[in-house]
Amino acid sequence: MKAVILAAGRGRRMGYLTKDLPKPLLKVRGKTLLDHIFESLPKNINEVIVVIGYKGDQIRLHLEKYYGTKKLLHFIHVKELHKIAQSVLAVSKFFPESTKERFLIIYGDELPNRIEMKQCLAHRYSWLCHQINKSISAGAVKLGKNKRILEVKEKRMGNKPPFLAAGGVMLVDSDIFGYKPRLHKSSKEYHVTSIMGQFIKDHQVYAVVGRPDWYLTSSKDIDRANKTP
Repeated sequence: MKAVILAAGRGRRMGYLTKDLPKPLLKVRGKTLLDHIFESLPKNINEVIVVIGYKGDQIRLHLEKYYGTKKLLHFIHVKELHKIAQSVLAVSKFFPESTKERFLIIYGDELPNRIEMKQCLAHRYSWLCHQINKSISAGAVKLGKNKRILEVKEKRMGNKPPFLAAGGVMLVDSDIFGYKPRLHKSSKEYHVTSIMGQFIKDHQVYAVVGRPDWYLTSSKDIDRANKTP
């Protein structure tokens, strides 16, 4: 099984922390975010496609050094960092659409644990979500019966808490490449939620509710994550 890691962005809201280092290589609890991701991957994930951009050579060197003998690694470089959804579509050559091959999409700044990953893989299609208890910009999720995701709406001006936010682990199949990304009017970005919002209309995607208030947007969030048990 394959996993796609979206690690192209700079993480501007991290400020000085990402001046000389890409966000996925920032450390939490003594390990880089990418280390946490790789350590959470189930054993049946034997191939990883990493989408890189900002200071991508640092990411490539780190992953080849520590995981090159453990996983089959591929790297795709993208230039337009604000087009996050296009980062997903950039890996389509690894997944013939006719096969309906399932795979994981993981944000390079996500911190999933092994339990959450296992729960995601228990479904045909799933999306790791987190309850958020403060107003932040995120994709707000609406659930139906048995936690099926009915809708996700990207809000850049903040959501009224508490709310369920779409996280950075998605289990999809190659149908995802058939959807066209849509420009978010206020952020002027192409969010992954723009294609996932279309995918969930045609597929039964279920929410896996992970740890609450789990997000890494600013340097303060790094400090908070280091203090969280």
